[in-house]
Amino acid sequence: MTDQDYSDKYCLIGAGACGLAVLRVFLERGVPVDCLEREDDVGGVWNFGKPAGSVNRSTHLITSKGLTAYRDYPMPKEYPHYPSHRQVWEYLRSFARDRGLYEKISFGTSVERVEPIDRVGQADGVGQADGVGQVNGVGRVNGVEQVDGEYWRVVVNGGSGSRGSGSESRRYRGVIVANGHLWAPCLPTYPGNFSGVVLHSKDYTSEEIVRDRRVLVVGLGNSACDIAADVARFARRTRLSARRGSYFMPKFLFGKPSDSSGDLLQRLRAPQFLLRWLTRLSAETVVGRPQDYGLPRPDHRLLDERPVMNTDLLSLLGHGRVEVKPEIRSFDGERVRFVDESEEETDVIIFATGYRIRFPFLRDDLLEWSDGCPRVYLNAFHPRFDRLMFAGLSEPSTLTWRTAEELAEALADYIELDRRDPSALNGFREAKGATPAAAANGKRADRKFLEVDYHRYSREIRKLRAGFRRADRGR
Repeated sequence: MTDQDYSDKYCLIGAGACGLAVLRVFLERGVPVDCLEREDDVGGVWNFGKPAGSVNRSTHLITSKGLTAYRDYPMPKEYPHYPSHRQVWEYLRSFARDRGLYEKISFGTSVERVEPIDRVGQADGVGQADGVGQVNGVGRVNGVEQVDGEYWRVVVNGGSGSRGSGSESRRYRGVIVANGHLWAPCLPTYPGNFSGVVLHSKDYTSEEIVRDRRVLVVGLGNSACDIAADVARFARRTRLSARRGSYFMPKFLFGKPSDSSGDLLQRLRAPQFLLRWLTRLSAETVVGRPQDYGLPRPDHRLLDERPVMNTDLLSLLGHGRVEVKPEIRSFDGERVRFVDESEEETDVIIFATGYRIRFPFLRDDLLEWSDGCPRVYLNAFHPRFDRLMFAGLSEPSTLTWRTAEELAEALADYIELDRRDPSALNGFREAKGATPAAAANGKRADRKFLEVDYHRYSREIRKLRAGFRRADRGR
C-alpha cells in the first residue's frame, strides 16, 4: 500500500472535547492538521449511545458548568449548574459549529494503525542502520535516545478522504492522539459463574434494564454512586458493593456550586493543609463521614483522590433504599457471595469499575507501559518520539476543557519551534526523555496518572511555554 503524502500536516485523532480544543487552537495558530473521527458527530464520550460514548443515562457533570466550559465559550445561561450529558453534548456541537470545526473533521474515519516511518517510508526505522552514520534519525541528547525528523504512517478506513470504504495509508509529519481514555471498560473477574445480566456502567442506557429487578452496582466512584441513585428509583432492590472507601462532597455550599470555593482557594495558592482542613470541615458539616452511612472508611487522605460529588446516594442510604455490601468474593448462579460471608440473590450486576487506557492503533512496543499507564511527559509528550503527542490524557480537578486548550497552545508552540529549528528543543528532549514511569502509591496507577490538579498542571504548562520562548530567542 503506497503512502499518500500528507507530510506537511499533523494528524489529530479524535473529535471529543479535548480533540476539539486542539483543533480550534491549531487552526487559529495556522498549524496544518487533519482531524479524524470514527463516529458521525463530535463529542467523544459525551456522544450517548455510540461506541465511543461512555456516559450512562444518569450522567451529569461533576464539575460546575462555569469551571468546565472552554475559555471564551460559556455554557448557556439556561443550563443548570451541573448539566446533563445531553446538554453537554449539545454544547460541544454548538462550539464546533460556531468555531467552524465541523468542516475540518473527517467523520466516519477510523484509524487502524499508527507507526513511525523514516523519510523514505520505511517502518520501524528506530534502531536500524541507514548507512549514513546514524540510525534512521535516532540521536542521543545527554545519553537519552531521541528520534529526530521522523514521520508517521497513519492507516485509515472510511471517510471521504480514503477513497470509499477501503483503507488508505497516509504519511504525516506527526500525530496527536486524542482518542480518550473512557471507552475501554475495566471489568473485574471473580470465581464462579453468574447467571444474571452483567454490564458495564457505559452500557446502562435505559431504566428497563433494572426495572423491578434485584440490582448490584459495583464501585464507589462518581459513576457508581450516580447509577446506584438512579437505579434505586426503578429496581426492586438496590445494593452497592464497595471495596474501598471514598470521601463525599456536596455539589452545593450556601446555594452555590461547591467547586467554585475550592477553585478560589487554589487560585490564592492556599497551602495544602488548609485546603484539606477546610474541605473536611465543609464535607463533614454538610454530609458527615462516609462510615456514618455504612460505607467503608477511606484509606487515604482527603484530596489525595477525587471525592464523590453526590449526596443523593447518601440520602437513599439513610432511607434504606440502597444497601451497602463489601467486596464480591464469588458467584454461584444468581447468588453473589461477599467477603463477609453474606450472600444475595441478584438479577443484574452493573460494574462501575472504570476504564483502561488503550490505544488500539499503536503497537504496545511504541509505548513504555507501567501498571497500565504509558510513560508520557506531562501527560502529553512521548519521551522518545518527537512527533507523537497526546491530548486529553488527564482528568483535571477543575477547568477541565481549559486545561486542554492550554495544552493545545503548548503543543502548537512546540510544533512551530520544531519546524523552525529542531535543535532548539534539545533541552526539552532531555527533560521528556527522563520522564519516570507511573507509580501507584497505594491506589490504581491509572487513576494517579490521570488525575491532575489543574492549577499545578497549568503552572507546569506555562513554564513549558516560557521555556519554548526562551529556546526560540536563543537560537
